[in-house]
Amino acid sequence: FYDLHVLRQAHSTFANVTILREAYPLDLIMNPLDAGARGLKEGDTVLVRSRHGKVLRPAHITPEMMPGVCALGQGAWVEMDEEEGVDLAGCVNVLHGAIPTGQGHQGWNSCIVQVEKWRGGALLPDYQWPQRLIF
Repeated sequence: FYDLHVLRQAHSTFANVTILREAYPLDLIMNPLDAGARGLKEGDTVLVRSRHGKVLRPAHITPEMMPGVCALGQGAWVEMDEEEGVDLAGCVNVLHGAIPTGQGHQGWNSCIVQVEKWRGGALLPDYQWPQRLIF
């Protein structure tokens, strides 16, 4: 798993802009071979788990992603479902944890994850969520 920069926001700046959320969905990107092995299809809500945490995201399936690797855009604001213990917004920091590399930076660019179909129902698109205003 790795995180990437996306058109929708710059890190977390603009992550709360509804029209950008609609224009550029924050989907988990994966290869069709990996999706097929898990019984996933385009748009399915998937649970992404690492040893540090769990997030939910819609799946975007494309042969442009290398088999065995998946990716998610960085910068989402955490929207934690405390009851389920899962972040609904797909914040990559929930998956990475804080692991110092010893090289003067944190190891936040990649981690090992498991992906499976979410059995709790479809995830409402985040552009339909109420906008959070921070003052």
